[in-house]
Formats: sequence, C-alpha cells, structure tokens
Amino acid sequence: MFFDNDAILKANRLTCKFRTTDPFKISEEIGVRIFYMDLKNIKGMYAYVLRNRYIVLDNKLGEVEQRIVLAHEIGHDQLDRGSCFRTFTDRNSISYETHRSEIGANYFSAQLLIPDEDFFEMLESKYDYFQMAAELRVFPELMMLKVDMLNMQGHDLAPFDLGSKNFLKKRLDM
Repeated sequence: MFFDNDAILKANRLTCKFRTTDPFKISEEIGVRIFYMDLKNIKGMYAYVLRNRYIVLDNKLGEVEQRIVLAHEIGHDQLDRGSCFRTFTDRNSISYETHRSEIGANYFSAQLLIPDEDFFEMLESKYDYFQMAAELRVFPELMMLKVDMLNMQGHDLAPFDLGSKNFLKKRLDM
C-alpha cells in the first residue's frame, strides 16, 4: 500500500504553526475560503483558480462530517494544489483503493484530526479505538486509518478492522 509521509509532515507543520487541529481555523489562517452549497452527490470539493483557493462543503453535512471533509480538502490544498479541482464524492470516499492524491488527503486528514500525542495519551489511559474516535469526534474508520498509518511507521498496535474503509458513503452526525 502507498504511504504518504509528506501528508503527515504537512499536517503536523500546520498544527504546530497554528496551535490547533481545527480545520476551520486552519483554513482561515492559510487563506482558503469556505463556501456551503447543496452539492447533491458530493460532500466537498477543492478548487484553485487564478491563485485563489476555495473549498465548497455540502450544506447538508453534520458537524463531524464537515470537519472530516474539510480536513480532507485542506489536504488537497497542501499536497496537490496544482491539480486545481478535486471533489470528495460518496462513490470515491475515504478508501485505500482510490487515486494517490485521495490517499494522501486521507492521511492528511487522519493526522490533522488525530494527532499522535492525543492518540498515545488515550491509548495509555486504556481507551479503545471506538472511545478514541468518539472523544476526538471522528469516524471510527478514520481512527482505523490512523492505526494503519502508525503501524506503517513502525508502531506495533493491535489491528483495527471494521471491514470497510469507505466510511464517508454514509451520513453520520455525532
């Protein structure tokens, strides 16, 4: 499987620079404008037009889903801005089987929303992966991706398999 260390480094750089993991605050700090529209079959999209950066989120997303989709789209801004136009669709959601730039944006969002320090602090406090996901307000499937990422970096964490990594196909408000 492809592993994008650049996504992790860039997410860490932003959280360190702005002292937050909140994708809304980070978006404001880096100058990416957020708009809300009825996007029908897509949850979000990133556009880079005439040196202006935009993210459009579907106006029907719940709070948790907004954070995850926004973090993913910021990943596109940071990792492949020159690609100009990306969409985050129900059919092409967080999955290992998607295009390389989607995988990078997935890693970026997992790292941004689930910092290593928080993960290991909760692990030491005997949280299970589901409790961690609830505490950090992310989908369990994003936590599963984080566990996989940490294991690819040499950690020896218990596997966490929910059977599907296409978790943004469903709508979920937490």
